[in-house]
Amino acid sequence: WLIDILGNLSEDFPNLHIIIMDEDSRRDVVHEEFMQRVNALELRDKFTFIGTKRNDMREWLAAANLVLGLANQPESIGINVLQAIHLGTPVVGWNKAAFHEILKPLYPQGLVKEETAYALCKVIRNQLENVMRPPITDKFTMQQMIDETLAVYRKLDDLNQLEQKDALVEKRQKKRRRNSSDVYQS
Repeated sequence: WLIDILGNLSEDFPNLHIIIMDEDSRRDVVHEEFMQRVNALELRDKFTFIGTKRNDMREWLAAANLVLGLANQPESIGINVLQAIHLGTPVVGWNKAAFHEILKPLYPQGLVKEETAYALCKVIRNQLENVMRPPITDKFTMQQMIDETLAVYRKLDDLNQLEQKDALVEKRQKKRRRNSSDVYQS
């Protein structure tokens, strides 16, 4: 997808540079194939791998003109997309998994509804030409995530306690029935 983006948009946006927040894993076959294509098309100077284990990810996301959420295996949390939105950086992402859950309520103009190069480039072009910053939001904050996660565990604990009470009541009733049947037999 990244090469398609450059191929379709570099004429109108000649300074387009893609920062990849992933490891420069030379042992990975997919990475190797990607780099072969990049080198064959003489695009090496248009890509920078910065890795994922950094202390300055927030600064990178804040400085970006646009953040892309295009993982083939979408993240369950989508933390980079969420951080970018909270920093006011526009985001473009696939209409699936965490990207959908985050972008639909917070920045729907960044959703790419079809997984095609054309649809992707159209949304990116729109974002780059119109520079629409996401509004500051208090949705999907760390505190909200913690509160909602704890609420789920509390509910599960309440259900577990109810089940234990029900099991205890049932056990007592069985014991009473057994004792009362013992009384009738004597």
